Amino acid sequence: MQNRVRTSSVVALAAIGALSAAGLSGCSSPSEAPQQKAENAQDIRRTPDGKSLFYRPHTGNVRIDDPTAVCLPNGLTRQIPSPYAQQWIQTPDQLVILYEYMHFFRVIPFGAPNRPHAADIEPTYMGDSIAWWDGEALVIDTVGLNEWILDAYHPDDGGSRWHSDRAHVVERIKLTDRLNASYDVTIDDPAIFTASWVENWSMQMKPTWKIFEFICDDNDRCRGGKCTDSDAQKTSTQ
Repeated sequence: MQNRVRTSSVVALAAIGALSAAGLSGCSSPSEAPQQKAENAQDIRRTPDGKSLFYRPHTGNVRIDDPTAVCLPNGLTRQIPSPYAQQWIQTPDQLVILYEYMHFFRVIPFGAPNRPHAADIEPTYMGDSIAWWDGEALVIDTVGLNEWILDAYHPDDGGSRWHSDRAHVVERIKLTDRLNASYDVTIDDPAIFTASWVENWSMQMKPTWKIFEFICDDNDRCRGGKCTDSDAQKTSTQ
């Protein structure tokens, strides 16, 4: 699916940079990415319709059970802890995030804190994001998301977990030392949950990394939702 597999599980920024209002640029990697899972979602009380909106039972249709298997996007929030590099490029007016995984990107304008989003947002997989600085913390506020898969966790029955199109995501990133940052993600989804909840992740700067080419459709073994074994699987004795 991708040309090269990265063995590290940490998000990398492609140039040496500092996370501060003065400048942020470089490669990083999510240091808790192997789970790719929203651990705290299960602990929040749900609305009367929340359970059916949140848990989607296994259907046998990979386009529903795990759309990324047919090269459909991760979307937010699943994209955040994906175990591939990210390149962050900051200008005075905006932050650009380049994701190695599926070559997604976000162009996020800086402006006044807690300002409103545009009124005519078209829902998308990555949503409409705006950013500002709160002291030494970078805040990214996102709305306008498609109803989509929340994370990469699948229960024993093979189902999946989703967020609604009312989800509101706030990312708060702050350096903890020269090469590490806390990455706290608050999710408010009133269609599913009765309260907001927070995932506490972290990121690491990788000054020597660069993002690789990723072509999802190359060697796609689930084209049209019909998955076939790889050559390695065909010859495996396991």
